Amino acid sequence: MSGKVIVLASGAVVFALLVVLATVAFASWPTADDYCNRVLVAEGGVSGGLHWLFFEWSGRLVSGVPLYSMFALVDLPALHWMSVALACLLAVAAGQIGALLAGEDRPLRWPLCAFVFTALVLGLYRLLGQAVLWSTGGVVYMLPLVLALLWLASVRRLLQGRAPRAGAICGFLIGVLAGNSIELVWAILLTYVVFVAPSRWHALSSIARRGLVARIVGLAAGMLLLVVAPGNYARAKVTPGSFTVEPAYLVSQYFAMLKEIVAFAWPMAAIVVAVAFTSIVAWREARRFEKIAVEPSPLREAAALAIGALASIVPLLAAPPQFAPRNGFYLLIFALVAALIPLVAYARHARWRPLAAPALIVAAAMGAAIISVPLLADAAQSGVLRERQVARDRVLREMPRGNAADAIVPPIGVWPVPRTLHFVEVESDSTQWNNLCMAKYYGLRSIALEPKAR
Repeated sequence: MSGKVIVLASGAVVFALLVVLATVAFASWPTADDYCNRVLVAEGGVSGGLHWLFFEWSGRLVSGVPLYSMFALVDLPALHWMSVALACLLAVAAGQIGALLAGEDRPLRWPLCAFVFTALVLGLYRLLGQAVLWSTGGVVYMLPLVLALLWLASVRRLLQGRAPRAGAICGFLIGVLAGNSIELVWAILLTYVVFVAPSRWHALSSIARRGLVARIVGLAAGMLLLVVAPGNYARAKVTPGSFTVEPAYLVSQYFAMLKEIVAFAWPMAAIVVAVAFTSIVAWREARRFEKIAVEPSPLREAAALAIGALASIVPLLAAPPQFAPRNGFYLLIFALVAALIPLVAYARHARWRPLAAPALIVAAAMGAAIISVPLLADAAQSGVLRERQVARDRVLREMPRGNAADAIVPPIGVWPVPRTLHFVEVESDSTQWNNLCMAKYYGLRSIALEPKAR
């Protein structure tokens, strides 16, 4: 296949799947936390939201700034445009992974991007609604993914002996952003450095060493800023069982989390296993006929990322009751990256190299066709739900505002809820937190689900 055909075919797969995913995103409607965040910003501005975040919930200022800025600039009914943007950001992350894996092998980047994007959508199908398409969750999870991949790509480039694309100061800032974005990427990035950097240190130039140190120091600074936030400890204490230092309890909780993640996103687990098996076979075949040394060792890199991915959920052991399957988002994605590293590294030097791009494109096209069926069904069902939400929104906006107005609303009544839609219905109890946020947003004294729905 010629280079142009490869790019066109890969781009067509990515574009077609992105259109389907954007259709699902466009049918979404705000829920729960979205109302609360909008109210928080309306009352205290972006700075007030960040103050609350740092002292009451989390030190993730890097994702907090764009999150509260979004709610300050975009009203809730228009948030589906942000969901579309977040779907596009997932495609950007797939492109980052393709570039990270292919390196200087540009003809392989687009097929890898198409394959990875399809694998993410197919494998993480049940997590997309919470970690990508939901406005609040999408910002919290997608921005750290892009930053972590940016940091990892810059570090890997240095360790491979290639010229850095950014200086030490820029590398430091990237590290700060990645380190402060979310604690779930820490183990992945740190394990990679600890396992891979020492084996390459003596081969690096002085400029590369300074750049590497700057990125590590920046990462540590961002982590420190997140750790010292009082909100982390205030949030953990909301639920019982937090900060329990009992090895047997923590081990059982860890494996319970891991089991739930695999059960919830088993397609991605299956993809990772299949790719890992293919990598092992490809490595053995390539090593039989090719004696080309690849540095740093792809197997060392894969092991580092795999171990880091498995350790990524360890910070959740501080407050196990607050675990949700979406917390396995980075574990699954970086496990895929780990599985692909040896395959791509040896494919670049193997005799079957010309077959790599077509095989990736075919696999991506097949996967995109398979996952598009449930996605389009979800889009249609979410569209019906959105229409009913719009009707409810219209009624609530027309009600008289003030402390004397109480709203009783009928249930949305669309069941089952699509798996790609994060939907939280209002409660029959008007004192529930999501009811209170919705009531404040509409300027009402209270809001509750009608009695017959109880």
